Amino acid sequence: MDDKTIWEDLGVKHHECGIIDVDNIDCHKQKCPLPKPSDNYNRLKNKPSINGTVLEGDMTIKEDANYVHKQTTAADTWVIIHKLEKYPSVTVFDSAGEQVVGDVIYDSINQVTLKFKGEFKGTATLN
Repeated sequence: MDDKTIWEDLGVKHHECGIIDVDNIDCHKQKCPLPKPSDNYNRLKNKPSINGTVLEGDMTIKEDANYVHKQTTAADTWVIIHKLEKYPSVTVFDSAGEQVVGDVIYDSINQVTLKFKGEFKGTATLN
């Protein structure tokens, strides 16, 4: 049982000020502020579980990383070092703004090689 539940079980919450009166003590003598929400998942005392398995680890929501590569020299093979620490999706556009399809080879979680039928300049968005 977390601290908030314990305090709410012991007393009555004043909706105006967010203070909980405990054990019929005059609210001007004993005030217990509501606990603040935790920004650290690992400090939670009542973690969620799935089929009895408690969810552990870093549960912070991270913004998805992306990378835009600009190919300034016409080439039929582009080697892109992106440092995204993942195997990203790849979308390619030529310098005229037309989407181009080619072969995507994942060399590692930080590098991808793109192979096309012909040479051209353009951009690749990795997400």
